[in-house]
Amino acid sequence: RQGWNLRIKEENRKFLKEMFMEATKHGKKVGIYTSSAEWSQIVGNDWTEGAKFPLWWARWDAKPTLKNFQPFAGWRRCIMKQYDHNKNLCGVNFDQNYTE
Repeated sequence: RQGWNLRIKEENRKFLKEMFMEATKHGKKVGIYTSSAEWSQIVGNDWTEGAKFPLWWARWDAKPTLKNFQPFAGWRRCIMKQYDHNKNLCGVNFDQNYTE
């Protein structure tokens, strides 16, 4: 949520829509990394413009599976899930992700 205006969702929606249009115009692939809770606070789960693009779902439940995805904001499925974060191995911090 850092950097987002959480009081004016319409402003955030406008910014994202412009970003989607510019990226697409320049032939760039767009994907979205978010959770239902974050999306709801930033643009509202009633805004479905992002569902045109693949979702990398943030759900820190320590379960490497996509089967527990719960649809939100127009997304019916996700292509990847970040299921754990802030892991450390041999002094290196990392997040854990899963895809099928």
